[in-house]
Amino acid sequence: MKVSVKEIEQKLQRVLESRGYSPEDVSFIIDMYLGGELSGHSTHGLADFASFASEDYSGLDEPEILKQTAAL
Repeated sequence: MKVSVKEIEQKLQRVLESRGYSPEDVSFIIDMYLGGELSGHSTHGLADFASFASEDYSGLDEPEILKQTAAL
């Protein structure tokens, strides 16, 4: 079965929006997972997305920045 990249993007977007992610986060998450898949790293691609999308991260605290450098 062939599925276009656009169709996959739309499905990922629907899942993320239904989970309450902001438009900025949706775009970033799709780029991250789809980029992993398209670059041949399936362990960082769509296979991992289902696990990510099924978790509830809403209760996590915002990370505290202890040190900021040009590299991170």
